[in-house]
Amino acid sequence: MSLAAVVWHWWIAPLLLGGGLLVFAATVVGYLKQVVQPRFPPKGYVPPTPLESSPTPEAVEGSPQPAALGEGAEVEASS
Repeated sequence: MSLAAVVWHWWIAPLLLGGGLLVFAATVVGYLKQVVQPRFPPKGYVPPTPLESSPTPEAVEGSPQPAALGEGAEVEASS
């Protein structure tokens, strides 16, 4: 019975080691991609200005328009 236990752990150990190394590598790559890369943009990158990055409601077709408050318009008081 002890011979089967010795043989069993010999083939499972490399699988566990390989899986652990893959998880570690994926964690490092994910950290570099999500945290470090945004801090250092590539050469020649020009960030968009706030006006270019967010379109106005008139530019977006079908977007809801806010109601304009003019003379005689009533404002509901929320209680």
